[in-house]
Amino acid sequence: PWAQQAFQWAMDGWGIRRITRRAHDTPEGRRLLTERPVLQLDLAALAALPEGTLGRFLADWFHTWGIAPFAPRRTPDGALEYFVDRLFFTHDVWHALVGLGTDLRNELRFLGVLLSQYHSGSAMLALTFGWFKVPAQYGWKAFFVVPLEVWRFYRWGQTCKDLCFVPWEAYLDQPLERLRADFLAGDRPRIGE
Repeated sequence: PWAQQAFQWAMDGWGIRRITRRAHDTPEGRRLLTERPVLQLDLAALAALPEGTLGRFLADWFHTWGIAPFAPRRTPDGALEYFVDRLFFTHDVWHALVGLGTDLRNELRFLGVLLSQYHSGSAMLALTFGWFKVPAQYGWKAFFVVPLEVWRFYRWGQTCKDLCFVPWEAYLDQPLERLRADFLAGDRPRIGE
């Protein structure tokens, strides 16, 4: 975890500093900085929520993609550390919300959304290295198509609301489709279902 944190600080420090500064200028950001909620996803409890809620969808989504929620790493010391962790923990919530899985091609599309929300050096690095893996999994045609797909998701992500300051913990029992309507732009690219 410390190596991952050091990497994240080195690659994302500039972008997350911008998020931290922006948090002070928005009511949602200030609320997160004051309350400092921690997103801890209990998949068993979320699976008991009604069908169609964000929490139930997350439980099913994590199970479908064979991944586990990130475990807390530390108690953040300061606003910058809080947002380093916050963006780390909410990464997969964003994935589920925008409807993109964690296979290589959907991950690359998702990185377009992430980059539209905040400047992430690690996302840019992952996008570059991931793109070079595309031909082996999807063929050379996909190698030339994926950048366009990423660009379309990047442009779409720019029209969505700011996902960095959403208190996802408070919305786990809320209808997923209403949250998508509230936070995401309606013209989502129809690729990567």
